[in-house]
Amino acid sequence: MKKKYDISLINELRALKNGFSKEYGKQAESRKAFLASLENKEAVERAKIALEVAGKLYGARKKAGLTQSQLAERLHTSQASLARIEKGANLSLFMLTAYAGACGKHVKINFV
Repeated sequence: MKKKYDISLINELRALKNGFSKEYGKQAESRKAFLASLENKEAVERAKIALEVAGKLYGARKKAGLTQSQLAERLHTSQASLARIEKGANLSLFMLTAYAGACGKHVKINFV
């Protein structure tokens, strides 16, 4: 089960990946220390995985030529819900498989 701070970690990692805006730049050192802390290692790893999965979902939707609204209609959900999923939030195995199927794909999980 995701903890509330996982979503904020996802946002922090996204900010690091995309470069810092002025707002994020002011807090760069404390952010780097937080992300590097052994205490936060597990949560940071979960956030990284969520971002990776979200990127794959986004890519599958784009490759299928679907908008979020079109995919939401296929999945009987809202466009806003899909937007959250594509940001790495609200990921569940059920939603991953449904999302992939609606894009003509399937989910394959590997443990390494």
